[in-house]
Amino acid sequence: MIIPDAPWSADDTGWATQICDRLGERRSRLFVSACCRGYCKEPVPAEVAEALETYDRYADTGKTKAALRESKDRIAPHTKHTKFAYLIGNMFNTDVMPRSYRRQFGDVYNVLEAALSADFDVRLLPRLGLGAECNLKLNRVDAIAHLERVLVEIGYPEPPIGQLDPRWRTADVLGLARAVYADRAFDRMPFLADALLDAGCDAQAIIDHCRTAGAHQRGCWVLDLILAGQWKEIWEKPKSDGGKSKASRSPFGLTDANKRHLKRSMAVEARDGMEDRLTWVYEYQLPGRAERARDAHARNELKNRSVEQYLEREAYVCAFGREYWLDRGRVRRIASNDPGELARHASLACRATWIHDYTEYGWTPPEIIAESLLHAIAVRDTLVEQRFLADRPPRRSRPAAGAILYEAVCSSARGDWDAIRALPPINPAEDPDGAAGRSIACLAAVSQNSADLFAARLREHLQLYRPQGLNRSYWSAALIDLEAHGLYELARRKSPDLVAAFDVNHTPPWDAGLHQWVQSHSDLLGEVDWVKVPLEIRAGLRDLPRPGWWGAQPS
Repeated sequence: MIIPDAPWSADDTGWATQICDRLGERRSRLFVSACCRGYCKEPVPAEVAEALETYDRYADTGKTKAALRESKDRIAPHTKHTKFAYLIGNMFNTDVMPRSYRRQFGDVYNVLEAALSADFDVRLLPRLGLGAECNLKLNRVDAIAHLERVLVEIGYPEPPIGQLDPRWRTADVLGLARAVYADRAFDRMPFLADALLDAGCDAQAIIDHCRTAGAHQRGCWVLDLILAGQWKEIWEKPKSDGGKSKASRSPFGLTDANKRHLKRSMAVEARDGMEDRLTWVYEYQLPGRAERARDAHARNELKNRSVEQYLEREAYVCAFGREYWLDRGRVRRIASNDPGELARHASLACRATWIHDYTEYGWTPPEIIAESLLHAIAVRDTLVEQRFLADRPPRRSRPAAGAILYEAVCSSARGDWDAIRALPPINPAEDPDGAAGRSIACLAAVSQNSADLFAARLREHLQLYRPQGLNRSYWSAALIDLEAHGLYELARRKSPDLVAAFDVNHTPPWDAGLHQWVQSHSDLLGEVDWVKVPLEIRAGLRDLPRPGWWGAQPS
């Protein structure tokens, strides 16, 4: 299946027709779906993820045209049509089309809107090539290579593999294949290879494909051989009870809206484990990094940093995004009922915050530094806590409440409780939601050695907990108050008697399960598979050496 090196044009679809004839309509639709999914930055937008699920289901089962129309209606507000683009429709030729209109035809929302139809149009395939150029910033040759790599996954192998030996379809093989397909859990493909070997499979091409590190997709020829058309059973049964049944037993009292957000998050941005997601984002950002460094250098944007220091910092971009990693941790903790997920994600978020900005030249607000330090203390990440405290630069803030909170948390972590009593009062106008004041009140109770007062202040902290910036993107923030766990740990360090009056089985947003997990695990990151983490950032995240770019002082 060779795609010609020619302008992407709806007037010349002979190659597209040839590919679709070989794949058939179902696989052709899954090819379109795989390409559209690959054109999106992570996390895949919720409306795109839902539309692609609907499209995949229609490709497998033919259900339903109404669902396709509904998905198309949700996608329509995001499309980028113009009057001219409407006039020329799908009759495009990239040799004469202005760049702005090429971007519109290749935009993933526009391609997906055209795809969400009961009638499959082979003219979608040239638009996929245009999409690779526009969304992935590839030239035509690389875009062709990209499409052909997806075709290798979805197309039939060369030479063709015959029927799968029925003896290889054991209960383990079938169950694993269904779960991989339904949940898009393609990281389990090597386990499928092991199950096939246990079943006696001697087809080396099948085993090798399962162990291939490349991106697998629905429509994978190995999964198709194993499942043999069992699409109705896969789509009509629950995908897995991995998140749903355990979440239903969670103590967090999920509302219907929470459950919808939880399901959407587990299907998209929180689907993979922490190490796999780090690797995916790292590899996604790797192309073009050197070019971005050279461009920044040419524009004199590196200040006093060298290109090498810029590249070192860019390598860690995959770990930045404090709220993103905290949200993933909360979602996976609730879905799997595993407090360790939250503890490990919180640790990563704290480490990335320190790596990113904990210098005297940093610009992260002091209240964010204070919260990150409390999170590190909450999960007992002593290494990142030591790094935070080893070189404590002064932090200024407007309003000043953030700076006072920063000083209070740092002093408490150092055991300097006299400094808490010497702090100036917070101006209520500078702390409108009272969050900084409540945290400092808890620490003040500890400095007074009053267990009853600390318990009362911590209960008040939990009762009035309302995280800033709460929206649908970070809906889980309201369910777990990590700062409260950090305040509890600071009090416990001063004296176990100071926390005796607080009930550690308190209702959410206190996380009793997390508290028990932290108490019983001495090695916070012992379960992290560091081998999966990209080598360039592995030691930096694990051991926290001083980043090289800190030596440069931007003017």
